[in-house]
Amino acid sequence: YNLEKRKFFKNFGTIMIYGVIGTFISTIFISITLSLLSLTKIVFNFNFKESFGIGSLISATDSVAVLSAFKGIQGHDTLYQILFGESI
Repeated sequence: YNLEKRKFFKNFGTIMIYGVIGTFISTIFISITLSLLSLTKIVFNFNFKESFGIGSLISATDSVAVLSAFKGIQGHDTLYQILFGESI
C-alpha cells in the first residue's frame, strides 16, 4: 500500500467522518430502503435483520470499489488519501 503517513494523519478527522458517520448513514439508508421494497414485494421478502446485514455489507465494500475506480483515473492526491483512509 502506498500510504503517506503525513497526509493520512493530516486528514484523519475527515477520514473518520467519512469512515464512521458516512458508512453508518449509508447502512441505515440501504437497510430501510431494502425493507420497504421488501414490503411492497418488489424484491425478495427480507426481514429487518436481513436487510441490515445486506446494507452493512454493501456499505463496507462501497469505498473499496470507489478507491479502485479512482486510482484508475489518477485523481487528486489528497482526495485519494482520504478515500484510502476510509477504505482501511
